[in-house]
Amino acid sequence: MMSKLSRIWLVMLLGVLGLTAPLQAQSASEESPSAADEAPVVEPQAMQLLRAMSDYLGSLKQFRLNVESSLDVVLDSGQKLQFDMAGSVLLRRPNGIYATRRSAVLDQEFFYDGQQLTVYGKIANTYSSVAAPPSINAALDFAQDQLNLTTPLVDFLYSNPYKVLSNEMESGFYVGPALVDGVRCHHLAFHGPDLDWQIWIEDSKIPLPHKYLITSSKLEELPQYTARMLDWNVDPQAKDQDFRFVAPAGAEKIDFLPAEAAQ
Repeated sequence: MMSKLSRIWLVMLLGVLGLTAPLQAQSASEESPSAADEAPVVEPQAMQLLRAMSDYLGSLKQFRLNVESSLDVVLDSGQKLQFDMAGSVLLRRPNGIYATRRSAVLDQEFFYDGQQLTVYGKIANTYSSVAAPPSINAALDFAQDQLNLTTPLVDFLYSNPYKVLSNEMESGFYVGPALVDGVRCHHLAFHGPDLDWQIWIEDSKIPLPHKYLITSSKLEELPQYTARMLDWNVDPQAKDQDFRFVAPAGAEKIDFLPAEAAQ
């Protein structure tokens, strides 16, 4: 069964290549526990710092940040390519998300206002819109499970990021202090059955994440996804219209491809 982080990896891969494809997966609220019944072996310091970051993000009523990310893609020959993407996220609880994703082949906007979820592709001037659940957690699950759609840094948009990040966690430890874009951080590393991941959390009373790295440990080539989180604003004064999509002139409405198409 595909874990949540594994599913997010695949959806990110499709997004960075400008592709969409059906994907069957469970929602975060319905995921089965790990095959291992034992509790994860995580150093207390790493667990404490991860929980503090999660509690802080979950407590914020709104925030905005920019994202610079890269994703490795492994060819059949074994050669590894890297693709870059830029984006941004604006979140307002309980039911507002606006996000962007840009690459050489993609210029996409994501709107969620508590009623409708809309994705607009600027290059093709097309959009897809569908009724969505009334809360951010449920809307994010719906987008991933039913539409193969994820926003940048989706793990961190849930009300409890720790629950998502620790899914199928088998071990973790505190690596040490580090600098990320000039910010002093705590460097943590975690291991799971399919993916290893690292996170760099600000060493201050405001424990913001500044870097996030996922390694697909099941593949010999060990492809990675890396995201740098820039320009954090924890009080952006978002407005209702920031999350509401208004179709540009000449934009064509198209349907989402449902996950059931894979059956």
